[in-house]
Amino acid sequence: MPNKCIEKLECTQRQMAKKIQGLPRQAANPTALTTLGWWSIRSVLLQQKLMLLWQILLLPMENIYKCIVMKRLIEYHHSDQSSMIYAASGPVALMYEAAKTINVHTTVVRSIRDGVYMHKAQWKALVKNNIQIRENSLFLASCLLYPRLNLYRSICIDICMWPWWGYCLMNPRDTPKCRTMLRLVVGESSLNRSLDGNEVVVRPICELCGVGSPLTPHHVLFNCDMLREIRTPLLYNVANSAPSALWECMESMSSVNKTEFILSGFRCKYMHEWYELYQQVLNFVVSMLNCSLLKLRNLVN
Repeated sequence: MPNKCIEKLECTQRQMAKKIQGLPRQAANPTALTTLGWWSIRSVLLQQKLMLLWQILLLPMENIYKCIVMKRLIEYHHSDQSSMIYAASGPVALMYEAAKTINVHTTVVRSIRDGVYMHKAQWKALVKNNIQIRENSLFLASCLLYPRLNLYRSICIDICMWPWWGYCLMNPRDTPKCRTMLRLVVGESSLNRSLDGNEVVVRPICELCGVGSPLTPHHVLFNCDMLREIRTPLLYNVANSAPSALWECMESMSSVNKTEFILSGFRCKYMHEWYELYQQVLNFVVSMLNCSLLKLRNLVN
């Protein structure tokens, strides 16, 4: 498939992912797929190529297709890449390039030489693991291009479904709240923005408490004195629904670490036993954001 077609598919994939998660179209591209646990189209095609290659190699030895593929792979492995591999555009050459992309080409060649091939399930696990490592590396590198993704990068350290989406599967009514939380994580919420007439004004300093603190998520959630009245009962509900050991751990954290901890879904996969805790934390975060925005608008007016 030509690169232009793959790029168009990936662009469509990102736009679909943003729409599903309630992110604006201008949201940074690295934020689109990670919290859904999706790979890029290019990585999916990479896996399909390598699975097809292994299916061919598992055919009987007398199979003509297997013989041709084995011969070509050995030739490519021992040839000068600039003169043969990148000049070739056949399916075998593309499969060999795919194997080199995730560093499994030596495994392929060694299996051909020894005549010993791992089970298809083992090969699939190896391929998926190497592609996952590659996707994670590309994701972290792309996040460095967007300074506003510092919070997102500290929360989403791996490409897997965000625990809050797991909660939404059990309680779809809270999907809008989870979308609000995700916009906060990716730096696309209205936290730092207020409407003055027809213009959007960026407000990096909290105008509520008047002490010059940056208007950051952790400041609004845990530090702003002007939001203490609404914060106290909400945190009380969170404490009552959380396991005692978990709450004690949270209490010992700084406001920054505490914010990252709850927005990440407690640094673990979704746990149905904590259903009420997820519900109370979600209510806490969204209520604090709405209250802060309401007070900011009142100041402007």
